[in-house]
Amino acid sequence: MSLFAYEDKLEILGILTGAFVVLVALGTMLEPPWTTNSSTGAAMVQTLGILLTLGVGLFLIQFSYSGDLLPGRGESE
Repeated sequence: MSLFAYEDKLEILGILTGAFVVLVALGTMLEPPWTTNSSTGAAMVQTLGILLTLGVGLFLIQFSYSGDLLPGRGESE
């Protein structure tokens, strides 16, 4: 019997933050940079930045997700 019940409340915050970053990256891709920028190099840098932002969001979700977000799961009696 444990006196302290520990629940990681930052896990859900990390997942929501990662999902927000992914949504921002996908929203940025709705208007591709090469349609508004005449310079090919600048459009490539912007596209690379969008892909890196998407990767950061997915990494944040993967890093913060432990697999048991539902309460009561994983508890033994």
